[in-house]
Amino acid sequence: MTGILARVRFINILGAEICYVYHNESLKQMGISPSESDHSITFIQIGTELTIDERPYKVVRINTIFHKDTYEVENYGTSVSNLDEQKPFNFEIIYFVENA
Repeated sequence: MTGILARVRFINILGAEICYVYHNESLKQMGISPSESDHSITFIQIGTELTIDERPYKVVRINTIFHKDTYEVENYGTSVSNLDEQKPFNFEIIYFVENA
């Protein structure tokens, strides 16, 4: 049994890939405020505002994908915005964003 290997993907609602994120630290760099009731957790939901490469965005839709197999990235490198090194994944959370 394989554990969950997650990738978080941000896509502009108009279709352009913005970035892939594999590490919690990269999400923290997006300026998302922690939960008011528990500062040890952070929610990203529809309406959340965040910053990627100094550009403000607002989450407008969320999709989740469970892949049957682990996707092995053939050409390891950096993601579109150079936030993280690409890693294998079998689960994705996709945030569709618009300019804020």
